Amino acid sequence: MAHSPFSIQRLEELLAMNHARLAFLPKKEEVEFFSKLHHYENFGLFETSTFRRSERIHLGERLNNLLQLLRAPRETIFSGWWAPLTLEQRGLGFLRPLYGHLRFYKTFRRFQP
Repeated sequence: MAHSPFSIQRLEELLAMNHARLAFLPKKEEVEFFSKLHHYENFGLFETSTFRRSERIHLGERLNNLLQLLRAPRETIFSGWWAPLTLEQRGLGFLRPLYGHLRFYKTFRRFQP
C-alpha cells in the first residue's frame, strides 16, 4: 500500500461498493449459482441442505407472497439468508433490481459528492 495511488479510505470504499454490488445487485447467474449450492449438516441432523426450491411457484402463491411483502416488507425480505435469493425463492425475482438499487443507494448515499 505504500506505493499505491489509492488512500486506505478510498480502497475501503471501493471494496465496500464491490461487496455491496454482489450483496444487493447480484446478476441472475450469481443467484442461480448460489441456489445450486448445498452443504452437509453435521450438528445432529446429518442431512444435506440446499437453497434451491424444488417445486414450481404458481401464480396464486406468487400473488400471496407479493401481498405478504407489501404488508410486512422487512419480515418477508429478511426471512431468508440472503434477500435476493429470498425474493427469487418466493417467485418475486423481478423485484430483485428494485430492492438492490434501493439498498445500494441507502448504503452509499453518504459517499456521493
